[in-house]
Amino acid sequence: MVNRNLIRGLDLNEQDWEQELTAALEGTDPEQIEWGGGGAFSLNEIVQGRVLRIEGDQVLVDVGYKSEGMIPLNEWDEDEEPPQPGQTIEVLIEDIEDIQAGLDEASMVSLSKRKAEKIKAWRDVMASVHENDVVTGVATRKIKGGLLVDIG
Repeated sequence: MVNRNLIRGLDLNEQDWEQELTAALEGTDPEQIEWGGGGAFSLNEIVQGRVLRIEGDQVLVDVGYKSEGMIPLNEWDEDEEPPQPGQTIEVLIEDIEDIQAGLDEASMVSLSKRKAEKIKAWRDVMASVHENDVVTGVATRKIKGGLLVDIG
């Protein structure tokens, strides 16, 4: 049963809310406050995630967003140790479902471990190799314009 008198007693006008909020946040830099329970992420950003559990062929990962993300289990190589709950991994944020619709309360985050590894490897190569340096690699396949070579 709803106690309407109690609800009316808690009802504050906008000015009272502002005073309460100012008093509660006194001395806090407004730029440092994270509103909404999760950080702001952008697409194609590499972030740290924590493996929560494995559900069938999907790995559920918490990246600090409002909802968790899924990574296909096949993104782990056969010779690589399978993910364990609690393990920290780096992942790429590929997509946030319903981001255009503004329905981010229950949006699922699409993540990729493999793409994050490739991007990090490419950044490492670009940082260590300079123009006109000779690099070695392994030809992985023939493509229309030549060969696809793995130099990472």
